[in-house]
Amino acid sequence: MAPSAALPLLLLGCAPTGPRFGLSRADGPIDELVFNNGAEPEFLDPTQATGHPDSRVIGAMFDGLTEYHPEDLSPQPGLAERWEVHPDGRGYTFHLRHDAVWSDGEPITAHDVVWSWEHVLHPVFLSRYAQQLYMVERAEPYNQGRVFVLREDVDGVPAGTAVLAVDTNLRRLAEGVTVGGTAVEAGATVLLDAPGSTTAVVQAGCVDASDLPALVGCEGARSEGTVAAEALEPTWPVRGQRVLSRAVDLLDDQDGVRASLPAGTEVVVLGEPGGRAKVQALQAERAGWVPADALVDPHAGRVRYRVEVLPELDWEGDDPPSDAGLPVEPRLLEVDAGQLRTDVAALGLRIPDDHTLVVRLRGTAPYFLTLTSHTTLRPAPRRAWEAHGSRWTRPEHIVTSGPFRLVAHEVRDRFEFERNEDWWGVGRVALRKVTAYSIDNLTTSANLYRAGYTDLVVANDLPSEFIPILEDKEDYAVGPSLAAYFYRLNTTRPELQDPRVRRALSMAIDRRDIVKVTKAGQLPASHLVPPGLPGYGDGVAGPSFDPEAARALLAEAGYPGGQGFPEISILYNTLESHKLIAAVVQAQWKEHLGIAVQLENREWKTYLKAVHAKDYDVARAGWIGDFVDPLTFLELFITDGGNNETGWSDPEYDRLIYASSQTPDPEERMAILRKAEALLNEAMPIIPIYTYVNYALTQPDVKGWHANVLDQHPWQVVSLDR
Repeated sequence: MAPSAALPLLLLGCAPTGPRFGLSRADGPIDELVFNNGAEPEFLDPTQATGHPDSRVIGAMFDGLTEYHPEDLSPQPGLAERWEVHPDGRGYTFHLRHDAVWSDGEPITAHDVVWSWEHVLHPVFLSRYAQQLYMVERAEPYNQGRVFVLREDVDGVPAGTAVLAVDTNLRRLAEGVTVGGTAVEAGATVLLDAPGSTTAVVQAGCVDASDLPALVGCEGARSEGTVAAEALEPTWPVRGQRVLSRAVDLLDDQDGVRASLPAGTEVVVLGEPGGRAKVQALQAERAGWVPADALVDPHAGRVRYRVEVLPELDWEGDDPPSDAGLPVEPRLLEVDAGQLRTDVAALGLRIPDDHTLVVRLRGTAPYFLTLTSHTTLRPAPRRAWEAHGSRWTRPEHIVTSGPFRLVAHEVRDRFEFERNEDWWGVGRVALRKVTAYSIDNLTTSANLYRAGYTDLVVANDLPSEFIPILEDKEDYAVGPSLAAYFYRLNTTRPELQDPRVRRALSMAIDRRDIVKVTKAGQLPASHLVPPGLPGYGDGVAGPSFDPEAARALLAEAGYPGGQGFPEISILYNTLESHKLIAAVVQAQWKEHLGIAVQLENREWKTYLKAVHAKDYDVARAGWIGDFVDPLTFLELFITDGGNNETGWSDPEYDRLIYASSQTPDPEERMAILRKAEALLNEAMPIIPIYTYVNYALTQPDVKGWHANVLDQHPWQVVSLDR
């Protein structure tokens, strides 16, 4: 019987005494790979996934425009059989292969790529990895809900013109205020009498403008009064959100009923051809058609925008940048929310024909062809998502495009994949089947390999106590890794808002004690970016271990000897190594700073949810680079970045990250990024701990599973020589 998560642990003392740690699998099937993938993936949807367990299986099921070379990670043809770089270096034209099909038999086209990328960027779908596409022209403000096209001609500007919102009369309150005798709590959304005004208008029943159904028919007395500018924060309502004015049926493309939707249901408009609209029903998690006259726009007539008319994009990239002459004064319009629509046509994405995609970038991005191999940019199937909502990734619904199909999934136990015989490159796929277990206990994972149940142990999924007995084994290998281990600090917590406190916490940790616990050769790190990146060198050193200076900083912040500092907790996901590291930090903070720390363990998915919701004080984190460039680490901490999750924000840091994308000179670009890392070290919203190495176990008959710094292993090049 095949092993499962319920198998009993084997004893460490039973380890083989031969040259290899794992028992031979020479008698196993020659075309079936078996390994443990680690924690149960949070998502199988490329547009939503962020974790490494997720990406390993998504990479097998979904093609990217490009694919990683298994050794040097250089971009290889995937869905795109070829591409051209635009003359100005700020764009690409991809030519998709004509023989690529979805697993339901439908052809894969450039429309699928654009739909999926727009789905990642659309502000209503809250993809945490949307910033992976921010290099696409206008993608970042689009994701922020600030880029639209005009529905109609406005002051001589034709319908369909792209515009950028620079102001709106919608604001969120940073603090509680009283408006015309009406008390309004912090966090509420209020309407100003006009964009740029500080006169707020409050109407009973619709104080919180994010409550869309309430806005449709709110009633009550109107209050008006002046609000201090510092109490107002900008907020951008999502265009395309609507409310149903009556009960309707949600119909599929053949007019079959997918769901019955009551009046007041919130929906997102995906398209409005003729007298009906395609919408995503948020509550029903389905997409389909409804009568257009049943849709009410709560913002129309209430919310107004000041917008800047955007210039036409240079799709060919033939015109070199010019700084001749004075900047052109932007054309500004003031429009009603109902005159705007969210439309992918505003982005730097164009489809000349079904198999050609033109991508314009906001700057130079020498790493972009590696990004098109990344999980987030691998197209997801629109039809499956519209039909089944978030349930489209279940085995009975899933539609895929890659070399392997998902045939079975037992939650927290295993995934089973079979070779996709309809994949365009199936002739070079040696494996017929792959079984990937979902076991987050490292000891169990290592023992399954040792007993001959699995072919490999993925990088860094080995308990630290095993390392000493593995170092002389033939099937054990250690290599460099583009990955960092660090702690996030929740800077929205009152006690962690002071950078002096955050620096004190960092300077009170002796990383040498931690790598003694991890035992695999990890490198103590005082800064985030791993050393050795081309052109970047060893990065910018942060504050080192100095307990005396740490105590002085904590005292300066008002907590001498830790007095008055509240008890905090370190959140980590279920892995023994994370627990051991947290215990070392707990002891050092107690010894050097006199503060009390609790340890909090959560299963992977709930840990991710807690971090994303900022429901933590200190949280362990690891980041594997998405491309070989310091930006893959530094862009994490831009304001409101989907993976920032610390609450920290610095306009100068944001400016530096943006400036790096506008600098074609490689040396100057790296100098700008070093300034950004120095600023991050000073503010310390994170505490770097160490730089990973990749250590793994692999049976000698596994071929094509090559070590590389991003730990990427396309299954289609793996074979078994036994």
